Amino acid sequence: MQLPELILAVVGALGGGGILGILGFILNRQKQKFEESKQFRDELKDQASILRTQIESLKVEIKQKETELEMWRERYWKIFTESQMFAISVKAILVSHNIDPAAVLPGLNRNDNG
Repeated sequence: MQLPELILAVVGALGGGGILGILGFILNRQKQKFEESKQFRDELKDQASILRTQIESLKVEIKQKETELEMWRERYWKIFTESQMFAISVKAILVSHNIDPAAVLPGLNRNDNG
């Protein structure tokens, strides 16, 4: 082998090795970016799953609170109706004894519309 061929072979080997190194670096960077993206997507999936679980839990809690609210609403209207019936009964008793309900119980007419 002559010197120019030897130099050409060495330069070719070094150039080829350099190109392979650069390609390896580029591919390694792409692989790293892909793995980082995959990790980020996996973290987002986990967060989404946690949020879905929290949302379902909150939906159940809201349903329970709505049920409880309805129960209290029913109790309120039952007590309100009973108090109105009591007021009517008291007025009827007073009127039957020829007593003016407004003179005896001025606060009795607060909730009265007529």
